Amino acid sequence: MTVEVWWSPCTSRECPDMEELDVVLDMNDTATAFTLDMHPNLGDPVEQFGIELESTEEDDDRCQFRSGGPEVCPPDFKETDDKTFWIYFVLRFVGSITMSAAVTIMDPIALAMIEKYGGDFGKERLFSSLGMALFSPMTGALIDWSSRRLGYTDYSAAFYAFDVLLVVSALAVFLMPLGTKLPSDNIFRDLLNIFKMPHLVVFILFLFILGNLWGFIESFLFFYLRDLGAPNYLLGITVTVGTLSSLPFLYGAENITRKIGHINIIIVAFFAHAARLVGYSVIE
Repeated sequence: MTVEVWWSPCTSRECPDMEELDVVLDMNDTATAFTLDMHPNLGDPVEQFGIELESTEEDDDRCQFRSGGPEVCPPDFKETDDKTFWIYFVLRFVGSITMSAAVTIMDPIALAMIEKYGGDFGKERLFSSLGMALFSPMTGALIDWSSRRLGYTDYSAAFYAFDVLLVVSALAVFLMPLGTKLPSDNIFRDLLNIFKMPHLVVFILFLFILGNLWGFIESFLFFYLRDLGAPNYLLGITVTVGTLSSLPFLYGAENITRKIGHINIIIVAFFAHAARLVGYSVIE
């Protein structure tokens, strides 16, 4: 069965920001094709139209057009079983722990290498930001390209790219002459001594708040942008813009720290996060 949709997006020169059209198919067991024809004076559609397949009553299939969705309707809809969920949960849990540990020790490794061979910490960190700025939009564009005719978003490209880059990074770290450093005789005693210093406790509290803001953005930003209809390559570009803007500060980190001090840098970071959250809140 073929459904032709003739639809004018607006009746005047003032068009609404978003239009939605529902097509309900009742008792349709065969494939259904949808075509979209725009008025000749309107030109080609500016935004692609996708279809959502909602879970409704039995024998009632419903597809909903929405801006920024997939190009075709998914042929079958079925909920993920518990086995798939728990496999993903375990893999995600283990992967997050190991990745958090690896990222955490990257800074001490960089500091140890700088202390041993000389260098600037900001310039060392510059290359990690440059890698994020380069590969994030490339991976997003690859996801969009591989998903263009599937009817759903295939994130396999992101996992494959991550695995390749992870192996390259692991080999690079393995070949680095890091050396060893003896741990503290009593780690818990040293930790208690730190918490006896009021100014350090306040500093840790500020870092806790700043980390919560950062974690909130990293956890929900992409979901928020996807709800707004953003394509995957745009999600990568948001990472690129953020990392590219940090490159001048990383390159001149030593001079900036010397002039304004570490505490003022943290204060600027708080205001920057506040401005970033306010900016996201006004996006429609």
